[in-house]
This record gives sequence, structure tokens and C-alpha cells, in this order.
Amino acid sequence: MLDDKKIAPIAVSRRCRAEARMNRQLLEHYVKLTAFLGQVLGPDYEVALHDLTDKSQSLIAIANSHISGRQVGAPLTNMALKMLMDREYEQADYRLNYRGETEDGRTLRSSTLFIKHGGRIVGMLCINFDHSKYLSISESILQLCHPNAFVET
Repeated sequence: MLDDKKIAPIAVSRRCRAEARMNRQLLEHYVKLTAFLGQVLGPDYEVALHDLTDKSQSLIAIANSHISGRQVGAPLTNMALKMLMDREYEQADYRLNYRGETEDGRTLRSSTLFIKHGGRIVGMLCINFDHSKYLSISESILQLCHPNAFVET
């Protein structure tokens, strides 16, 4: 007679491997989308795809990585980890226009799509817009309209 305690871990392990394989197949479609969006949106938009199987090296595809300097194999950001801890994905399919920040302190406008399979979150597609050069241009335009010499202090 077989011992159920010895069989159960094998069944669970096979099921976990099968789920991981299905999640990876699903995310493979998003790898193409990541490259596509990076080309369409242009060099001021970073597009990052995370596989949540291993949060310490979740980044599996990235377009326009010069914005954050991250590479494939990078971990989830603190903001992404917070979204997961807060379980935001249970209430919404995405989060739009929140504030992100690069390692060098530039502010980004960020949005995230929660990728779900069978009701569970398996990935995140993040778009980060680096608007820093546009802020500097708008400040220059405002200075043309309202030169500092006319500002009372």
C-alpha cells in the first residue's frame, strides 16, 4: 500500500510546474507586447514586464531601459511590491497615473496592468513615462511669459 504523504508532494509539485508553464506561456505574449509598446510609445516611455514567480528577479522583458537603468532579471520595485501587499489587483485590473521615481530621483508617471490567470495575479505590465524634459520645457515657457525679474519677493 502507498503512503499518501509521499504522493501528495509529487502531485502538488507537478501541478505547480504545470501552472508555472501555463503562466509563462501567457506571459510570452506580453513579451512581444512589451517590445511593441516600447516602439510605438517612443523613447520617453519605459515598458516593463514582470513575472511574479520570483519577485527577486521578476523583470522578464523591458523596452527603453535607459529610463530606469534596469535590465532583465531585476527585482520588483518597492511600489510594485506595495501594490501586491495591498492586494490592489483584487479590486482592479490596472492602476493608472501614479507617481514613480528613478534611482537618480527623476519623477515618472506610471501605470500598471495586473496580468491574471485563473483569478490569480501572475504578472505586471508597467509603463513609466519620463516627463522630466517636458517639465523643464514648460518651466522655460512660463519664464518667457512671467520673467523672474517681474516676480515680487
